[in-house]
Amino acid sequence: MKANDGIVFLYLFISGLFIIFHRSQIPNFPQLIISRGIGFFIILILSREFDNQILRFLRYFYPFAFTTYFYGETGLFNQVLFPLFDSLLIRADEWIFGFQPALMFSHVFPQCWFSELMYFSYFSFYLFIFGFALYSYFHKTINFEAVTFQILFSLYFLYTMFWIFPSVGPQFFYPPDFASMPDSGWFSSLQKWVQHIGETPTGAFPSSHIAISWIILSLLWQHSKTAACFVFPFVFLLTLSTVYIKAHYVVDVIGGFVFVPILLRISYLLYYKIKPALITNYHLWKFK
Repeated sequence: MKANDGIVFLYLFISGLFIIFHRSQIPNFPQLIISRGIGFFIILILSREFDNQILRFLRYFYPFAFTTYFYGETGLFNQVLFPLFDSLLIRADEWIFGFQPALMFSHVFPQCWFSELMYFSYFSFYLFIFGFALYSYFHKTINFEAVTFQILFSLYFLYTMFWIFPSVGPQFFYPPDFASMPDSGWFSSLQKWVQHIGETPTGAFPSSHIAISWIILSLLWQHSKTAACFVFPFVFLLTLSTVYIKAHYVVDVIGGFVFVPILLRISYLLYYKIKPALITNYHLWKFK
């Protein structure tokens, strides 16, 4: 079992305990427990090495497929421990700016071309994660397991944060008349379709879009400054788009930035310091 298998296994285990202890407050309890059983089974099947190229690809990329499913689940967990903190986040934005940037941004820049650019930038997040994973997979000088472990650990850590600090963001918290966005074009329709099938009221603070995209940019900078410079404009526009399309408050963005160095450091220590020690101790115990 590799480190990426381990982080998925750990999240399944921790979230499973959370579901069991709070089963009276969480809908679809049997389905959630069964899904964890299936997840454990998939890990056991795919955690071995394969000679077949397709199976090897699945073996390394299945944890990213899991992240989409687990993100949707956080919408079931995010008010189990505490009520929504959106009112606090709104007050924080009001205290900093004197107005609500998430409501004003699209009104100040309603132009179709700018709106489409923001929708495209927000949608690019989904391509950004998989694209960086592919780049690392085929780039021989990058430790694929190490960089993807840092991304996966960060995602699952943020998912857990969403249980502890529940918020849904402007698009779900504000009344529809305030949170609605104009239909500007093709990317507008595409993003709204993606939100309809996959977005749930959850995970506003801290912004996982901000934290993960800037973590990826930081990892990319360590291996190829040219590639990082090429990607930077997309990450910058993605940062703006999270507020423009009312997915996040500005304090969510700030929170995402705060967590970037924290998650990078913790995931680095887990992979390069703790993991080798665990493997060494395992082999010492095994051959006693």
